[in-house]
Amino acid sequence: MLKSLEQWICDRCGQVIEEPNQGSVEWIDDSKTHKASGFKIVHQSSYAPHDNGECYHYSDHQAGTRRLV
Repeated sequence: MLKSLEQWICDRCGQVIEEPNQGSVEWIDDSKTHKASGFKIVHQSSYAPHDNGECYHYSDHQAGTRRLV
């Protein structure tokens, strides 16, 4: 069972993000309409369980990101 507000499930790989400093929130940022959409919680690159270290959904040019803490 997850610890509320301390652990999250990565929207990319489905594995647990163990601590807030290991994750980020990402979204699509439409600069023309000033609207954000597609919010995802994902691993920071250094904590991603993949060989390539990427759990992000969006490319840098279209996304905004913020660390969980």
